[in-house]
Parts: sequence; C-alpha cells; structure tokens
Amino acid sequence: MRFLSVIAIFLARGIFCFPLAGQVSPAWLEDRIHRDNIHTVILSPADRELGYPVMELGSSDRLTLKFDELTDQPGNYTYTFIHCDAYWQPSGLSPYEFLDGFTEDQIQDYRFSFNTTVDYIHYSLTFPNEQIDFRLSGNYILLVYQDYDQSKPVLTRRFSVYENLVQISPEIKPPVLTELNRSGQEIDVQVSLGSYPMRDPMDELHLVIRQNGRWDNAVMGLKPLFIRGSNLSYDHNNENVFPGINEFRYFDIRSFRYQSEFVRNIDYRAPWYYVELAPCRERAGKGYFSDPEINGKFRIEVQEGHHPHTDADYARVFFSYPAAFPFRNTDLFIMGDLTDWQLSKRSIMVYNESRHQYELTLLLKQGYYNYWLATRASGESSADPSPIEGTYYETENDYLIYLYHRPSGSRYDRLIGYTLANSQGPGRNFR
Repeated sequence: MRFLSVIAIFLARGIFCFPLAGQVSPAWLEDRIHRDNIHTVILSPADRELGYPVMELGSSDRLTLKFDELTDQPGNYTYTFIHCDAYWQPSGLSPYEFLDGFTEDQIQDYRFSFNTTVDYIHYSLTFPNEQIDFRLSGNYILLVYQDYDQSKPVLTRRFSVYENLVQISPEIKPPVLTELNRSGQEIDVQVSLGSYPMRDPMDELHLVIRQNGRWDNAVMGLKPLFIRGSNLSYDHNNENVFPGINEFRYFDIRSFRYQSEFVRNIDYRAPWYYVELAPCRERAGKGYFSDPEINGKFRIEVQEGHHPHTDADYARVFFSYPAAFPFRNTDLFIMGDLTDWQLSKRSIMVYNESRHQYELTLLLKQGYYNYWLATRASGESSADPSPIEGTYYETENDYLIYLYHRPSGSRYDRLIGYTLANSQGPGRNFR
C-alpha cells in the first residue's frame, strides 16, 4: 500500500523521474563535488562523524550527509540514489526495485552560518528516513542535484548497504613472500558461510579490500585460495598486500588566534583568513614514528564557538613542498578526505620556479585535518605516497572488507558481509 501511495504522490507532484543506467554520467560514480561553491562534504554514520559510510540493511543504522554552500541564499536541492554493482557500475535496476518510498526528495534541513567572516549555508540530510528506505543491499551512489534537474549535479558520494549473513575474520600481518615484507601489510581473510547457500564460491563471490578512505588502490574481486566446506580462505601472498605508507600528516586550524603545530602563519585579509602551513619535508627513509591521526579524515571543530558546523569559519590554506627541480613526468597531489581522495585540478600541486617548491591553496573550514603527499607518474591512474611519505609495516591503517555475492542469473551484487579491521588490533576499531 505504501508503494502505491508513493506513486500517487509522485504523479501529483509531477516529479516522477529517476536516473536510468543509460543516463548515468561516469562522473557521478565516484566521490566528487560538481560545483565550485560547495565545500566540506561529509558522509558518515549519523552517530560517528569519523566513521565510514557503511550501514546494515534493515537495522537502525543511519547515514548523514553534511555540506556547505558559500552563499547567503538557500538553494533548491534534491537527492536520489543509484544502485551499483561490486565494481561501482550502475546495476541497471529500477529505483522501485531497490528503494522503498519516494525515488527522490528535497533536502530541507539547512542552517545559516553564524558570526563568520564568510557567509555560507550548512545543509544536512539523514537517511534512511520516512521518505526513502532501501530494499536491497549493495553499493550505492548518493546524488544531490539542483532544481529537480539531474543535469545539474551538485555532489556525489559512495556508500554501501550490507547484510550480516556471513562471518568475516581478517588477520593483518607483515607480508613474508614479497618485497614489501618490511614496508607492507598483508590482509588475510577467513570467511565462514555457515548456513548461507552457495553453489560456486569461486565464481559467485567477490571480495573487496580498501585501505582507509581510498578507492584508487582497492583490491577488487579477490577469489578464495582454499575452500573447505563452508569455510573460505583468502590467504594470498601478493594480491592482498598493501604498502603500509606512513602515518598521515596533520594540522590544526580550530582557532585562528594562535599558531598550532605545523602552522607557520595566520593572517586576515577581508574577507578571508589565510593560513600558511610549514613546508612539507620528505619523510621517506627516515624511519617510522607513531603520530596521533585519523587516517586521512578531517573533523570540523572551532574553539571559539558552540556549533562547529555553523560557527566555524573558512580559510585559504597554503601547502608547499620544497624541491630544487620539478619532477620529471610526475605530478604531485594532496591526498585525503580534504580533497575527496581525488587526483584532480583541485588537489594537484603546481611547481613555482622562483621559489623552487610545489604549492597548492585549498579553501578549508576550521578543524583538524589529515593528509598525505602522493606522486602519480604520467599514464598511471593511481597515486603513490611512498616516494615522499615512506612506507612502513608498523603504520596504523584501517581496512574495510566487503563480500559480494552474485548467483547465476541474479541481476545485482548482494553485499552479504562487511567488517572493519585495524592494523594495530581491535582496540583501534573506534571509527
């Protein structure tokens, strides 16, 4: 009955539309901001802003989207969802197959910034909600667009909905049989199917492992090495090994009244605050040192306010990396949640010939930030932080493990299991 009433409401509204597989732009299938005046996009569990955007189907789990628009006039924003396969391609399912309720709805929760030098409007959306819920597990794209017009995308964010149907038991250890035995981390996974029905695990299952918030170096479609009844072993020697890299660099701009660690100078020139960070120095080959960090994320906070998401101000933050000469056929990027982990014009550093350094300025909201410097050789699709940051097996990293199932004849990849593991043990799994 609810489904029929929803159709009636949509017909009355005249907004009976949704994205079809053939209409989905490739730019929608990743975490991306599509408009220059949109900033500080966060998609996380409603009760854990530093958590990863993963929720259990049919549970009380909720995800919350937050973002700012640098303006003093509220916009008309609508959101919808795109169902994807294990490799983040549209599944081709109709929204009425994977959504319960409306197929799109407006974002109505917004607040104006308070006592800031730069005006902005802070938007918030929590889902599932009374308007939209999920029928199926799997990968999803949250698409926000303007004026009910999907040709005007504002932002896109990836998230996953899982079913707790199998047991996933990971073990993280230094690799033995690769050149990364002193600098990498091997993620062995044991899966217990229990009573979950499975005809051909080798063909029907797809295991995915991510390191921290990255998708560019994710291990996709890993197959079991051994099958013993209902127990599967993903105890590979190479395919499941990640460079440990180094602890993330960090800086703290929760206050503009004093210079915290790694902040060289703070200046105000109307209407902006300008923050100059200390130059980044190469850390490769200098040994591992443990530092407190949040694995590439950022946390919005302000010391001179009560409500960080509306009281925090914006600043133009200047990054630099000294280099006598520019790299040959290689680009340098700022990598982390602060740049959506994207290798784009927004995150690329530009070499300044007169100052002999790479430079980049980012518009960032007050808070605590993590980041790496990463290089990408010409023609490569992923970046490598290790030439500058170094790589060590002791580094603390999060690993997100997803298990997808597509039986023969099925039209979508069902996410039947998910777990989060940390390289320094269960005590670190607080995100």
